[in-house]
Amino acid sequence: MSKQEYAHINTDYIFELADGDPDFVKDIISDVMKTVPAIIVQLDDAIISGNMNDINFLAHKLKGTFLFIGNVMLGDILNEIERGGQSLEEISLKMKTIKKEYALSEAEFQSLLNSI
Repeated sequence: MSKQEYAHINTDYIFELADGDPDFVKDIISDVMKTVPAIIVQLDDAIISGNMNDINFLAHKLKGTFLFIGNVMLGDILNEIERGGQSLEEISLKMKTIKKEYALSEAEFQSLLNSI
């Protein structure tokens, strides 16, 4: 797999982490696809309630996951949220980008799973 095949995930890095084992790649992808949507919901809830501690914690958690799959753009956005200094409105706007970008990543995960 070449990372040029996908715009939102880095398959070279994922396969490197899995030492080329396709079953381990499937496990990595499945774990991300199970955990990220729930964390996104939690982050949405934290934004709605204005809980900056939870926003920072969840942004940190998601940042690591997105950097892990090779989506640097989302990692950067979440790093900005984690650093703080933004209004809830600004964070809400960034959440729209996060959701859209993750949906694109998820579609690429599904494509990758179908090709393994």
